[in-house]
Amino acid sequence: MAAKPIFYLFMEAPEEIPVHYMKSNDFRTVFASGIIGGVTAQGKISMNIYLDRPPIPVRSVLKPAEEVKPGIKISVKEEPVESKAGIIREIQCGVLMDFETALSLRTWLDEKIEFIQSNLNR
Repeated sequence: MAAKPIFYLFMEAPEEIPVHYMKSNDFRTVFASGIIGGVTAQGKISMNIYLDRPPIPVRSVLKPAEEVKPGIKISVKEEPVESKAGIIREIQCGVLMDFETALSLRTWLDEKIEFIQSNLNR
């Protein structure tokens, strides 16, 4: 990640500061179809990551795929009976950041994009 200036108060100037990463209990990996958001009244950037997907049927029925005979295993096919039309835009998570963090995120993304683009042409 791009270096962002961080200020800590120390009694003596350290030569180095170890950083330890821990995942929070609600950590999860999400897929992003897109992002929606804006700027808050306090000047923070609100970024909401969403996933577009087809609707999950409210109800479905199972129909035999062949003639049904007593005591014989059959295969069935599922048909949605009741479902929403269109797409579901599911908000996965929201990120609120200050201006400096947004600049750092942009730099980090630019680095990853450049890496992918330079390796696609090989």
